[in-house]
Amino acid sequence: MHALYIGQLWHGGTCLERLRVLGEAGWTLTPFDITPYLRSTNRLMASMQHRLLWGPDVARFNRDVARIARTIGRLDVVWIDKGRWLLADVLDEIKMATAAIAVHYTPDPAFTVHHSRHFLGCLPYYELCLTTKRYEIETYARHGARETLFTLQGIDDRFERLHACAWLDGRTIDLMFIGHREPYYERVLAAARLASGSLRVHGPGWSRPGKKTSWRGVAAGPVWGDDYARALAQARIGLGLLFKMCPDAFTTRSFEIPASGAMLLAERTTEHQALFKEDHEAVFFGSHEELRDKISFYLRNEGARRAIAAAGRARALGQYHWRHVSQPAIRRTEEIARAR
Repeated sequence: MHALYIGQLWHGGTCLERLRVLGEAGWTLTPFDITPYLRSTNRLMASMQHRLLWGPDVARFNRDVARIARTIGRLDVVWIDKGRWLLADVLDEIKMATAAIAVHYTPDPAFTVHHSRHFLGCLPYYELCLTTKRYEIETYARHGARETLFTLQGIDDRFERLHACAWLDGRTIDLMFIGHREPYYERVLAAARLASGSLRVHGPGWSRPGKKTSWRGVAAGPVWGDDYARALAQARIGLGLLFKMCPDAFTTRSFEIPASGAMLLAERTTEHQALFKEDHEAVFFGSHEELRDKISFYLRNEGARRAIAAAGRARALGQYHWRHVSQPAIRRTEEIARAR
């Protein structure tokens, strides 16, 4: 396959890992990094463009990607990762210029939190949409998607490469949570602290509660790239909490926590129970009381915690790397491109 790949290609982001996996599958790729367009030097302008999906960087991105499409020649695939800014007439122009099929991928809920009128306009132009949200598949169809395929999120080479992830003992932090700040997460973490000797929280928005006496020394800023994997690898237990504005049943952290060598302690969902064998590869909870009981038990029983962490890491590395979870999407994309 010859493909134009459009996405946020920054180190430590999952988009770059999908690009690498497509390259490993034998695709010839022309990458187009949207990251510089998203990082406007004017913070007010960047915020406006993110919310309104309109502005000079949005226009410049569409002009530039259309210009590349006009000069690149024939392609098999145009792959768009999280196409919230791409205009429908530009996508149509790209397809006409390259004679390629169009594939859209997003790990996020596309019709709620990450809603985009431009994405909705583009939907009929995509031959294939890839989503990690089962609950949105019918919504894709209602909005004109031709075909939608469910796919899992995955882990990348950091968790294989960094030695800290393989060291299951000698970890310095009892509990770790990495994610953005929201009231639900704060409530769960407050309950978890009652059963833990040490808790560390990383992510956007935690600086304000971190200044409170009760959170001082606990909440820290975001971590990216290798530092993200190293942070998880400091923990004996990693908390897998789920966003409540959407009915998420797993997240990328569901795979990254066990891959880091921490024991995954996550909210009990049907998806989590299908991904990891409960109490053998991960531990789940359904209430604050059960959460505290599980934390207390596994912090007192290091052998049991380490055995589950080892089994969870083996499952994550063996089945949930991007090279594994991307295979159905790659096969289906190639089938559609070759048929055309």
